[in-house]
Amino acid sequence: MFASLLRNIAITGVAYGVVSGVGLLLAPFLIATYGLAGYGQILIARTLLPSGFFALFDVGLGENTTRHVAAARASGNWDELAGALGLFIAIAIAVGAVIGAAILIAADALTDWFSIPTEAAEGFTLILKITAALQPLLLLSLVAEGIIKGFERFDIMRLVEVIAALAYAGTALWLGLSGYDANWIAAALLGSLLLRLVLATAAAIRLILTQRIRLQRWNRATRRDVGRWSLTMLSSKFVGILQNQIAGPLIGLLFNPAALGLYDVVVRLPRFARIVFGLISATVLPLASRVRHSGQQEDTGRLAYYGMLGAVIATWPVAMTCAAFSQSILNAWIGRDVGEYWVWQSLMFAITMLAVPLSFGSAVALADETATRRMVRLAAIQTMVQFPIAFAMIDALDQWAFVVGQAIAVAATFPFQYAALQNSLHVATRLPLRLATVAATSLAVAGSLAALHEPGNVGEIALLGSVSVGLSLLICILVAFDRSERRELAAMLARNLPHR
Repeated sequence: MFASLLRNIAITGVAYGVVSGVGLLLAPFLIATYGLAGYGQILIARTLLPSGFFALFDVGLGENTTRHVAAARASGNWDELAGALGLFIAIAIAVGAVIGAAILIAADALTDWFSIPTEAAEGFTLILKITAALQPLLLLSLVAEGIIKGFERFDIMRLVEVIAALAYAGTALWLGLSGYDANWIAAALLGSLLLRLVLATAAAIRLILTQRIRLQRWNRATRRDVGRWSLTMLSSKFVGILQNQIAGPLIGLLFNPAALGLYDVVVRLPRFARIVFGLISATVLPLASRVRHSGQQEDTGRLAYYGMLGAVIATWPVAMTCAAFSQSILNAWIGRDVGEYWVWQSLMFAITMLAVPLSFGSAVALADETATRRMVRLAAIQTMVQFPIAFAMIDALDQWAFVVGQAIAVAATFPFQYAALQNSLHVATRLPLRLATVAATSLAVAGSLAALHEPGNVGEIALLGSVSVGLSLLICILVAFDRSERRELAAMLARNLPHR
């Protein structure tokens, strides 16, 4: 059971390290080339993609497809999957057409609302119209990627992501150095997404053909099941977008592209860390679905316990180290003008840390519709706390009010979300103490090193950061698992890892 999970996590980590490393290196180049205002303009164009704000309306196409493919692999019911895939394709085309029409109608107004400079307004409007036309294809890409993930071919999925990311980065560098304006960078991003669609679709078709699946009309039972899960995922997506992505468009509307650019670059590293950490959780959905459909219910609790604790041990030392050296990181990466906003980056790293166990537990619970709905309700409550606080503080803190509102809401709702996961997944009651041990250890090590010396360059940051993360990991592994747990974990790995 755990062999495929560990393999997928390793593949995901390496691939996303490449993808995100490219993105992190590209950000200072774009800021230096186009300024914070031009960089913010590129970000605004990205928000209208299915990976941005409009992920709100994708009704969980990718996750739903993954769940159905994983279930078919466990049950052998490929005919039911054939009907479900036909329904997913129809939904993607219909929803994409509606979203595209809305963007097309509002393109001119959106350009005015986001205060795009006059000299860039015509090109930005054209980018919005091209984005509108591509919406059905971009949503179909989610179905193709869901198929690949359902077959647990994360090696293929991550290769597709790496190729698309490198193509975008190379094109953006060439355009920037050649003097093209910021709208061309947004166009390059659209081109990379089309490349990703072509590659993912080709891989998905090949996987489908290996099982001799032929698309067919869906039946009433499939339609009810997909409709029920789509409504659940729509609620989940709605809450997730409000929590994590709506701040960007709001800052663009309430302030200007430069304010959005400054906000984005300060929260980019924590957001990058959150996505990387979340990819650990993304790999567990097909495994959790197969475990649930095969009736191995006791393994669900063990998967959640060791997965949540393992994810925390692997990520919290890194996040705590980045928070401790936040000012030095910003100074070296972007410059001292941005480094003065380090406190907001540190606060975002704290939010990211709390998201790790919830993300993994929620991914396991995603195979259970009742548990998923409970988590969505709690996330909705968190959102209702987050935004009133943010808007109440916006006059005093400007765009940083959105960081403070999110931090307070996350801290207030975390105990209730964890309790819901523990009850749904029957996670061992000793887990909170283990999490507290990891947090205390990471804070003590990173805080001590930061107090002893403030690194002044990239080399010193890398050296002290490596020492902090390595020492924290070693101590956490030794103290977070007791002797019986280490024996059980070793036994599980011995049973599940492949032998020659």
